[in-house]
Amino acid sequence: MTLEECSTKCLDNCTCMAYANQDTYCLLWFNDLLDTQVLPKGRGGHDILVRMASSELGNNV
Repeated sequence: MTLEECSTKCLDNCTCMAYANQDTYCLLWFNDLLDTQVLPKGRGGHDILVRMASSELGNNV
């Protein structure tokens, strides 16, 4: 699954709080953002994309 497909899957579900794309599959987090870890550089970590309401972003949008 591509990052774009993963993003669409998350955005289609109002309880999806974040998503990440790892190689061929999509990770989705619902309701509370739990089970995340910070990995040291070089350990193969992936970016996690967190959904936010535009009102939370301030005037910089």
